[in-house]
Amino acid sequence: MTQRGIIPVLLVSLSGVALIFAGCDTSTGGGETVQGFRVGEPELLFSIQQTPILDTDLSPDGSTIACYHYDEEADEPYYQLRLYDAATGELEVAAENVWIIDHARPRFSPDGSRVVYAELFGFTTPQVYLYDIAADSSDFVMEGSEAAWDPAGDRLAIRRDEGLYLHDLASGEADFLCPEVPIGLEFSPDGGWIYGFLNGQVVRADVTDGSIEEISDFDLEPVELEFELLPDGSAALLWLPGYPDGFAGLLDISTGEVEWIEDQFDGISFTWPALVGDGDDGYLVFQRSNTQDGRDYYGVEVEFAWTE
Repeated sequence: MTQRGIIPVLLVSLSGVALIFAGCDTSTGGGETVQGFRVGEPELLFSIQQTPILDTDLSPDGSTIACYHYDEEADEPYYQLRLYDAATGELEVAAENVWIIDHARPRFSPDGSRVVYAELFGFTTPQVYLYDIAADSSDFVMEGSEAAWDPAGDRLAIRRDEGLYLHDLASGEADFLCPEVPIGLEFSPDGGWIYGFLNGQVVRADVTDGSIEEISDFDLEPVELEFELLPDGSAALLWLPGYPDGFAGLLDISTGEVEWIEDQFDGISFTWPALVGDGDDGYLVFQRSNTQDGRDYYGVEVEFAWTE
């Protein structure tokens, strides 16, 4: 099999979405195996008629959505950590009175049993908590303003003002990794890197020595991106939260090249996508505004490799 270079391709269907950013492998047998990101027809999952809803994550099996939702009945501007059944929209409130932090998305553990989240306790001290779904209880982990799971579910990468830490859940000990403080943390699938957004660029920190490697070469400051790694770690889905035209793109990790796409969802604004997948297939959920001043949650099948 002969490897070709990355070939950016963009298709926008009238019915909804068909997005491809692909590199092609040519085989001697039947056609070409295309590796990239292709999105099918989105399906409305459920609607919520209150806003705002922020920072979505999806459980590994695609069954549950975690997000922050503004608590309209609270005396102070608090949020709730909410879990929604992705098929029915059935709600479970996991944590009350959460004062949210920018870029601190709630994150499901690799086995889907727990959710890590951070909040500004008393509006002054950022703290990381673990919510156990079966026990319906939260436990304090350590001070910090964001956390992400390693693929084994044994450690958390935790962002603090003075730098990045690796917290061992079994021992409760936290080791200082590096003084740089990326935001939007996410481990690579092999657990060897921690990705984040730093000084206007997507970067990654080596978990063995804390060295920082710059992946992208954007010219977007002071705009801060959000991103979601594809399951194999080869690329990252990028988006600008709340951008009115659903501005997004796909970043190739190996080359640093990015293909920016506008209006890929028929010009309807979308925010907070969350992606899970394994092998050649995946599932993406995202939000759209609706005409009732609420939010619609959509789900869509995704392909990471296909034959043409």
